[in-house]
Amino acid sequence: MKRAHMLAGAVLFLFAAYIARDALRLSYYTSLGPGPGFFPFWLAVLLAIASLALIVQAARSGGGPLPAGFFPDRGGALRMGLIVAALVWVVLAMDWLGFPLALLTMYLAVLYGLGRRDVVLTLIVAVAGSAGVYYVFTRWLNVPLPAGILG
Repeated sequence: MKRAHMLAGAVLFLFAAYIARDALRLSYYTSLGPGPGFFPFWLAVLLAIASLALIVQAARSGGGPLPAGFFPDRGGALRMGLIVAALVWVVLAMDWLGFPLALLTMYLAVLYGLGRRDVVLTLIVAVAGSAGVYYVFTRWLNVPLPAGILG
């Protein structure tokens, strides 16, 4: 367990260094206030501090076996795979199917895969979730999302 935490801390530290390097390529401050590089840089600094704390904590603690239940059973691994596959589906289907329908199918698959068997409630949650997210992004945040076959 000690080695795994130290490795995770090292990977996170390298990721933080990569983010900080790219953030410094953006303008840090503009005449209007913080620029596009300001928040990514400071988030990378916080991630680097947290990763160093993880490495130090792992170095100070004694190593031991992994706790029982550390790795998921077959059902848990299948549920995680379903969620990843559903996210990949949304990315691949969004352009031609449209954001609302791609997200609707993702909601239906994930809710069913996670054990929701009430068909009416599943449909209500899926329709409300996909329409709600689409509405918030397109109307409130003015983010254009692909409508797909819905036009």
